Amino acid sequence: MRRAEALKGRRSGCSLFSSPATHMRPPQLNFSSLSMEEKLTLVSGVILVLLSLLAVLCFASVSIISVVTRRVSHYWNLCFVLCSFALGSWMISYAASLRLAGGMMVFRSNLLLLWVLILTVLVSAIVRFSGTQRYIAVLFVILSLVAYNIVVVPGLLTAFWLIRGKFPGR
Repeated sequence: MRRAEALKGRRSGCSLFSSPATHMRPPQLNFSSLSMEEKLTLVSGVILVLLSLLAVLCFASVSIISVVTRRVSHYWNLCFVLCSFALGSWMISYAASLRLAGGMMVFRSNLLLLWVLILTVLVSAIVRFSGTQRYIAVLFVILSLVAYNIVVVPGLLTAFWLIRGKFPGR
């Protein structure tokens, strides 16, 4: 009984930059009252999430087809291109919002989706390419991710955020 009373006033959920004591009720979203910049940001975010989910769905379906048929499908080319495009779009979006707008909103679900896309790009690069092309592709993906994490958006890909649920240093 006491536990139910104690939890009655608490909200479920967590964001990366809030502490449990600072939860506020989110404002109601009225699309007509948003500025043009906010509308473009919202639409681009929705498109990025849908593109990413389509890429992950393509990866899962091609993986299942390859496991069931026990051979490498020729659809891995499409999967690699789609996953790479989705990952590159997220990287451009975060870099643009940090450099042009001066800040960015990072949600745990988007960061998890970014990590899943990184995994799908690496796996599809390993399966799609053969011989030395495979090693060059994997090296290129890893070096671009390291450069992005160090130069463009420092600390974005830190898995520490996902584990602890808050920004490092807070």
